[in-house]
Amino acid sequence: MSEQTTQPLDGDKAEEKSADKDASTDQAQSLSSDAVQKKEALREALLKASRRVFEAARSAFERGRTKILAHPRTSTAALIAVLAICALAFGSWFYEKREIPFAGGAATIDVDIASGMSGRQIAERTRAAGVEVSVSAMLAAMRLASGGAIHAGRYRFERGVTLKRILEKYRAGDVLKGAFRVADGATLRQTLGQLAQAPEVKGTAGTMTDEQLISAIGAAEKHLEGLLAPETYKFNWGTSDIAVLRIAYRHQKKALEEEWEARDKSAAILKTPYEALILASIIEKETGQPSDRPLVSSVFHNRLKLGMRLQTDPAVIYGQGPDFEGRLRTKHLRAPGPYNTYLNTGLPPTPIAMPSRASIHAALHPADTKLLYFVARGDGTTKFSETLAEHEKAVDIYQRGKKK
Repeated sequence: MSEQTTQPLDGDKAEEKSADKDASTDQAQSLSSDAVQKKEALREALLKASRRVFEAARSAFERGRTKILAHPRTSTAALIAVLAICALAFGSWFYEKREIPFAGGAATIDVDIASGMSGRQIAERTRAAGVEVSVSAMLAAMRLASGGAIHAGRYRFERGVTLKRILEKYRAGDVLKGAFRVADGATLRQTLGQLAQAPEVKGTAGTMTDEQLISAIGAAEKHLEGLLAPETYKFNWGTSDIAVLRIAYRHQKKALEEEWEARDKSAAILKTPYEALILASIIEKETGQPSDRPLVSSVFHNRLKLGMRLQTDPAVIYGQGPDFEGRLRTKHLRAPGPYNTYLNTGLPPTPIAMPSRASIHAALHPADTKLLYFVARGDGTTKFSETLAEHEKAVDIYQRGKKK
C-alpha cells in the first residue's frame, strides 16, 4: 500500500465555501477543578483497563506455553494464537487509548500540514511540532487504519490526544479556521494593512502593485476602492490574502448588481452601477445613524440634479491620502484635486471607502425630499435643512457653539 499524501481543499472553491458558511470558532475554556479530577479519574480507569487486557493476554500466553512444554507434540498453532492475541491487545491499546505526550508539557500544539506531503513527512512534521508520536507507529497506523486522504492545513491538538484521534482529525480535514472582517467605511489602504497583520492568512498582496493586485483578484475595474464587501469572512487557516480579497470582491459585485437591478426611478441621475458605488461610499462616510442614510442620499441626489457641488468633507480627506494630518483645514478645501468636491461638480472619480450594502441601497433609493444641506449634531445624528439660511443656523448651533 502506498504512503498517504495530503490533498488541498480544492483551492479557492473550498475557501469560498468556507467563507460563506457560518462556521463557529473554537473557544478555549478553562477546566474547573472537578472537571480536571474527572478527566484524571477517566485516564486512570483507561490505563487500568488496558493493563488488565495486557495481563490477561500474558496469562493466556503463559498457560499456552506450559501446555506446549508438557505436550511437545502439541501444534505450535496455539502459541501463535496466543502471541497474536497479545499483539492485538497491545496494538489496540497503543492506537486507541495511549495518550501521546507533548514536548514541554504543552496544553495544545499546532501542526501545519502542507499540500503534497507524504505519509512519512506528515508523521515527521507531527513529531517535530512537539507531538511525541513514534514516526514508524504513525506510518503503520496510516497504512492499517481505513480512512480518506489527509488534507492540508493547520491542525490543533490538545493534551491527551491519541494516535487514533490524530489520524481521525487529519482525515476529517478538521483544520483551524481563520476570520477577517472588511470594516464598513474602511479604505482599501486600511483594509490591506489590517489583512497584512492577520495571522490566519498568508500575505502576498502587500508585495504587489495595484495592477498586479487587480489582476490577481480578477477585477475588471482600474481601482479596487469600494469594491470589497464589508463582511466577516471565514476560511481555513493559512488561506492566502488574495483568496480572501477575491471573495470580498465577488460579494460586493453581486450586491451592487442586485441593488442596481432593483433601483428606484428617483435614482436616474446615476448612470452606472459604478456611479452608485461612488455615491454609496460617500453616504457610508457621512452617516452616523442607519436611519439617516436615505436622507443623506436625497441631499446628494438633489444637489447632483441642480448641478450643485457635493461639498462633502470625506471626499476631500480621501484625496489627501496618507498625508492627511487628521484635521480638515481651509487650505485643503482650496487645494485643486479630483476628490475636492468643494471645487468640482459631480461625483469624485472613484469610491472613497468600502460601502455596506445598506449604503448601496440608500444610494439607489433616496428619500423624496427637497433637502440640500446637513450638519452633524455631534451625537451621531444629523440636522437636515432645505435652505442655506436654515443650514447656517444649524451650523451656528452644532458646530460653532452659538445658542439658539
